[in-house]
Order: sequence, then structure tokens, then C-alpha cells
Amino acid sequence: MSEVYAMVRQLRDEPRRSRNRHFEELSRPVVLRARKLLRRLESLARELKSGAAVRVRPHDGGIVVVIDQPAVRVRRTAWLTREEHALLREDPTLERLLTPG
Repeated sequence: MSEVYAMVRQLRDEPRRSRNRHFEELSRPVVLRARKLLRRLESLARELKSGAAVRVRPHDGGIVVVIDQPAVRVRRTAWLTREEHALLREDPTLERLLTPG
């Protein structure tokens, strides 16, 4: 697992850090990329938990997740790497939803 994905896991699992107190550490490029990826994964997790229809399929070494919300006429397609998919599946609720099939 790359440094970015390890940092995503660390940021997700640890309590919030003060940006003032940890400015140097949180300003590193790898941490900035990890925070951006974490926000994306958290947004996707919220949509998945909302009860929308979910389809998951493998594609070119990654995973495609399609979320349909017919009540508001929205379809979101997310292209995930295997590592991003694994990070989302660490949540027991999402693991059931994100099993390809």
C-alpha cells in the first residue's frame, strides 16, 4: 500500500489533529493528497449508506461503483483503485454493498 493510502487510513482512524499545532506535518504534499482522497471516500460512503441502488463491477484492475438515486434523478459513477475499494470495505456496512457481483 502506498504512502498516500497509509496516510488516509491514519487520518481516518485517529482523532482530528489541530491544524495549527501540526501545521508542518499536515502541509506535506502526501498528506494533502491523502486528505483530498479521504474527503472523496467519505462522500462516496455517505451516498452508499443513503440507501440508493448500488452496482459494483471490476474494471481494468480497479472497481466501478454506480450509485442510482431515482428519487432525485441522479446517477454517480465512481472509478476506484483496488486500494480505495479496500479502504471503503473496512466499514462493515459498506463491505456488504461493495462486493462485486
